[in-house]
Amino acid sequence: MTNILVGIDFTKADDKVLEHAKALAKAFSCRLQLLHLSLPEPEFMGYPDFVYPGLPDTREETLKEEKARLTALVDDLRKESIEAEAYMKEAPTSTGILEFSEEHDSSVIVIGTHSRNMLERALLGQTADRIIRKSHVPVFVIPTNTH
Repeated sequence: MTNILVGIDFTKADDKVLEHAKALAKAFSCRLQLLHLSLPEPEFMGYPDFVYPGLPDTREETLKEEKARLTALVDDLRKESIEAEAYMKEAPTSTGILEFSEEHDSSVIVIGTHSRNMLERALLGQTADRIIRKSHVPVFVIPTNTH
């Protein structure tokens, strides 16, 4: 085992997910690959550009803030003597994690699940379920209910 892929979504759940990922990294002397995914911009068929007056374009600023947060996480991990790298990818969550895992030789995937009620379990549980079913490497799913 050399690389542990950790899904980061900038919620309170990240603390619990990172806690477990750090323990694995220390136990097996592995590098953490922090991956944050942003959903692709929606495409509208037949329209070259989509403009709606009154809605500011905040995507660039959001991406800049997310890069800064990832950089801070890596810096904190390195202070704890944990080798870490940060990545951002534009893709749907399960697809992005699975693609990244294969492209970057991840040995293990560590993700959190946020489901709280039946509707959320039906929607959010699909991401973890798809990753578990389609992954070619072990997947650790950390329950991160924050209620």
